[in-house]
Amino acid sequence: MKTTKKCAFCGRMFTPNSGMQKYCTVHCADEAKKAKKKRQQDLLNAVEPVLEIQRLSLIHISEPTRRSY
Repeated sequence: MKTTKKCAFCGRMFTPNSGMQKYCTVHCADEAKKAKKKRQQDLLNAVEPVLEIQRLSLIHISEPTRRSY
């Protein structure tokens, strides 16, 4: 008896060729990859200004340096 899975991208039911297959077609796999890349870029764009503010605030903090002779 063949098992069926639900495509992780489009939600259609399909019969996988291997146990590791997550997507019903190559097209769904490509689209899922593009969507993941876009989510990662969106997250980076959202976090980047915060990191820049932190970096700038660290530059302005001056601490005395200790020298050991």
